[in-house]
Amino acid sequence: MKMNKILEYIISLKLKTAKLTRKQSGFTLIELLVALAISSIIISSLLGFMVNIITTERREQAKTNSELEIKAAIDYIARDLRQAVYIYDNDSLTTDHSDTGDSGIRDQIPPFSPAPGCGSDSTCRPVLVFWKRELKEHSWPIPDESATDCTASSEPCDDTFVYSLVAYYIVKNDGPTWSETARIARFQIEDGVDPNNDGTYVNEKLEPDPGFAVRFV
Repeated sequence: MKMNKILEYIISLKLKTAKLTRKQSGFTLIELLVALAISSIIISSLLGFMVNIITTERREQAKTNSELEIKAAIDYIARDLRQAVYIYDNDSLTTDHSDTGDSGIRDQIPPFSPAPGCGSDSTCRPVLVFWKRELKEHSWPIPDESATDCTASSEPCDDTFVYSLVAYYIVKNDGPTWSETARIARFQIEDGVDPNNDGTYVNEKLEPDPGFAVRFV
């Protein structure tokens, strides 16, 4: 009986000692410093890897967007050219107009003629200039019908075409809005609807754009 009590006492003492040892266990300062250094190296590597992935993704997205914008611009210019009736060659873009039959147009378009965003030949250069036909719906009074200005849908008017001068430019503008990279600019002015060719237009909305040179025969 006494032996059993002695064993119980020894076991309980061992258990208390083990609990005390577990409570007092931990890491030394050197171990903490080593673990912190290793963690910092791992986290820094992972962070650099993630930053590299994000930067690459942004560059690829910007490249994709640029390619889509270029394709859209090319498609737009191609649709514009399908309606062209006369295209000026390079000689016409580099020579001035004269009444002796010279087809030069340099002195009649920007930058020699004022235009917003195109005031100098060093930063704004024409690369494609042509005439096209522009559809004007319900804008031509039908002969032998009652006088009309085609402003109401019930008035007797046909569709007609007017001529427009379209010019594409390579523009390099320095400033907060645009970068130094060249961009494409488009200018267009169109004629008005003048059934009698005497300067009398159907209505105010069908008058020529400002800057359009109207010549009456």
